[in-house]
Amino acid sequence: MPPTSTTTKRRTTGVAYGLKTLTGEGAGVFEAIVSVFGNVDYAGDRVLLGAFTASLEQWKSSGDPIPVIFSHQWDDLDAHVGVVLEAEELAPGDARLPDELKANGGLWVKFRLDVEEDFAGRLAKKLERRSLREFSFAYDVIDERRAGDGANDLVTLDLIEVGPCLKGMNPSTALMAQALEDLDVDDRAELGRKVFDDLKAMGEDEQATALAKTFSHAFL
Repeated sequence: MPPTSTTTKRRTTGVAYGLKTLTGEGAGVFEAIVSVFGNVDYAGDRVLLGAFTASLEQWKSSGDPIPVIFSHQWDDLDAHVGVVLEAEELAPGDARLPDELKANGGLWVKFRLDVEEDFAGRLAKKLERRSLREFSFAYDVIDERRAGDGANDLVTLDLIEVGPCLKGMNPSTALMAQALEDLDVDDRAELGRKVFDDLKAMGEDEQATALAKTFSHAFL
């Protein structure tokens, strides 16, 4: 039985590792790693291997495709730009992973954009030239737990949609940790305010608050 309540989150994952145009599969077909396992993002969440297993099985058995939606614009039909053709969790060490993710693993998707439609066609061109190269996914949290290092481990997720976006949420956590160590309290607060304002301007209210708190718990 599923839980009686869930938390819906929209998570931008950062650079879509391994983003490729699959030229041999028809117009508008791409593949990418859209979620990285085992590292902590700016909001303090860590997606675990296996988090998507049940959801991917449910999508497969339903016969319905996972939607590809640009920047989580659910209420804009033009932003419903395509569908996922295949999706698979890749475990650490999988040969299909980019070298930088070999130790982590991640969620791989192959997707097709509706290039015959104006908005989706223009989006495909931007992905091909990599002026857009970051990705997001939205999900309901089914099971999560607090880890010993303070991160929030996402154990089971119900995947709602994936899609390209302008700005991501999960660049290198090692660089993030080093950057924070190098800042004093005032600088952390100032940087937190700037990031908060930038994300709010993009409409990412939940992520703005979470990310800003990563830099400074006190400034809000």
